Amino acid sequence: AWDLFRKYKKYLLGVVSDIQFPRGGKSSATAGIELARMMKRKVADLPVLLQSSDKSQAMAAEARDSAFLNKQSPTLLNELSTFINENFGFGDFVFKLPDGTEVERARNFRELQECASRVDIRSLLFHAESNHFSNWLIARGEFDLASRLRPRRVSDFARPEDLRTFLVDTLSRFRHDRQSGMVTDFNRERYDGQSEFLRIGKGSLGGKGRGLAFINKLFNNQLMCSAFPGTRISVPRTAVVCTGMFDEFMEKNELTEFALAEQSDEEIIRAFSNATVPHELEEDLRAFLGVATYPLAVRSSSLLEDSYYQPFAGIFDTHFLPNNHSSLEGRLQRLLAAIKLIYASVYFRNAKNYTIATGNRTEEEKMAVILQKIVGKERGGYYYPVFSGMARSYNFYSVGHIQPAEGIAYCALGLGKTIMEGENCLFFSPANPRVLPQFSKTEDYLQNAQREFFAVDLTRPSVFPEVGGEVGLSRLKASNADEEVLRYVASTYSADNDRIYPGIGRKGARIITFDPILKANVFPLGEILEYFLEVGSSAMNVPVEVEFAVEMNSEDDKPNEFRLLQIRPMKVAASFEDVSVYEGSDRPVLWRSDQALGNGRIDDVKDIVFVRSDNFERKNMALMAEQIGRYNRMFKEENVPYMLVGPGRWGTTDRWLGVPTKWNQISSARVIVEADYGDFVVEPSFGTHFFQNLITFSIAYLTINSSSGYCAFDWDWLNSIEAQSETEFVRHVRLERPLEVLVDGRSGKAVVLTSS
Repeated sequence: AWDLFRKYKKYLLGVVSDIQFPRGGKSSATAGIELARMMKRKVADLPVLLQSSDKSQAMAAEARDSAFLNKQSPTLLNELSTFINENFGFGDFVFKLPDGTEVERARNFRELQECASRVDIRSLLFHAESNHFSNWLIARGEFDLASRLRPRRVSDFARPEDLRTFLVDTLSRFRHDRQSGMVTDFNRERYDGQSEFLRIGKGSLGGKGRGLAFINKLFNNQLMCSAFPGTRISVPRTAVVCTGMFDEFMEKNELTEFALAEQSDEEIIRAFSNATVPHELEEDLRAFLGVATYPLAVRSSSLLEDSYYQPFAGIFDTHFLPNNHSSLEGRLQRLLAAIKLIYASVYFRNAKNYTIATGNRTEEEKMAVILQKIVGKERGGYYYPVFSGMARSYNFYSVGHIQPAEGIAYCALGLGKTIMEGENCLFFSPANPRVLPQFSKTEDYLQNAQREFFAVDLTRPSVFPEVGGEVGLSRLKASNADEEVLRYVASTYSADNDRIYPGIGRKGARIITFDPILKANVFPLGEILEYFLEVGSSAMNVPVEVEFAVEMNSEDDKPNEFRLLQIRPMKVAASFEDVSVYEGSDRPVLWRSDQALGNGRIDDVKDIVFVRSDNFERKNMALMAEQIGRYNRMFKEENVPYMLVGPGRWGTTDRWLGVPTKWNQISSARVIVEADYGDFVVEPSFGTHFFQNLITFSIAYLTINSSSGYCAFDWDWLNSIEAQSETEFVRHVRLERPLEVLVDGRSGKAVVLTSS
């Protein structure tokens, strides 16, 4: 018995023993008494029941602080059952006062935490002194939690209320950790905010939701946090309104036939906004918002989104809700409005065109909606993280010393919309975070550094969601960010000696360089991204693209937060074609690019649509996008491939950086070229959503800048060709013979050859 006790004492609920049994080969009348003495010496509060037919042994048992059971008692089994239930932790946890009066009862961990927070302090002290809490936990297999509570004595706390605080906080952390990695069905009667990942309704989580659930489970199993002390790595608190609710919404309002017809986006929005959501969903969301009082990102998660062959990147809006209206009903109505807009976006013209292009049918699409806590904290009336980012395990742009297989990462102060919209941000290889190709000299810092950032505007709680998703955001000057944030991501420009100094300890203009993180290593960003991309790619068996946000905590007892927002597979050719783009060809080379996306040979393009250079002005960029969209529709209807050429970045929302086209305005192009014109020279469009779509549809994307070491783009040659048609800002020409475009996906280089 003693050997078994020593081996299993950590897991013992209690001991039931005879008093007389053989010891050393001879019957001993006091063996049980001696066993109890030895065990109590090691574990003073261990419940022990000694039983005997000899009633005179009761006093000896009591002297060893053990209960006694008379074997001759007519209620033997009932007394045994009562002892086990009351002392071994089975059944409800019954809170009692020292005199035995019952005051509360807890059936589960949640109720135990709630009772502990309010029960009479005398009851709490009574149970703590006898280790009843740890016994109750051991009975439920929670040995680690029990071991955290058992060593703590009432005398360890200066005040009785400190014991209560410790117990409630420990149970709260336990319940939070217990939910990590799990997808929990939402229960409006019991939801208290502890679950990290919830599903509301039946059906699928959608593509984006599946990806989040995958990484939530994967990295709780990988115990990644232990690899990076001081940093908590996890998915933000998330609830997914599953596709079953979308089906009910469509059926309840009889919207399917209407939405599939040729309606304008405005008509779709009107119909969906006036529709009513299922009663069950409204009640669930009301209960959810009763606890979720933090800013929310309301994100799409369609069935097809983030799949391998059709990622649907950037097709649907994300709505940012400050979620701080003065009334619960006000917050609910704004959340419902955002969900309806996301439901409606399935049937917008842009989404329908994309769905058709991928070989799918819009009527087969279903939409889940993700409600995700926005990473960050309130800073001067705005809510944002220290920085956000996106990383890919394969880099299609071999910039400087950054090689394709090393991957690429993009970071920006504030919300990640800066990156997704193709605006100025910082890029680097996680394998070599100190190598920054865009910052080779001081003027590069001044020209290429991030100037503005996005944040959730908490000063406008009454604003309603609108198409585009930007109504809840504000665009702020990067230099005006909170000082706490700037000390992690900024450097200082000294005009006196034209130098950039890391940190913000000097006087001068603040420049977003991420030097404190990437060079001073105040946060192991490169190491975390390398590890995450490796594990994610291995688990999905393809290269991956991830989105993340980081919140830094200056307090020593609080970890920094690295939050994973999304993961999607990248479509990378399984094997590269053997395409040579170097010297030696007999064909005349029209253009060269050392920053090209794609792989293979394109030899069927005779039509070129390009932005006119004779009257080019940045202020007309939006009009150019509209006119290009009309040409794109024409080529789509005729099923004719074409080349699209223009200055600056395609797909950016900043007209000063390039033509702000949407995907449906360029989707039929076979080759897209971004080129410099005069003083209009920008870096390639790193990080924008439509790059994933370019890969999906095998569209070649070439960046041709004179600064790359090759000849400047030949605008004169294009202008010399007779126009088939033209608008005020765009011209269409047709060649007699097709061009040949060769793209080497291994090196990121490409050439455009003229006809021989």
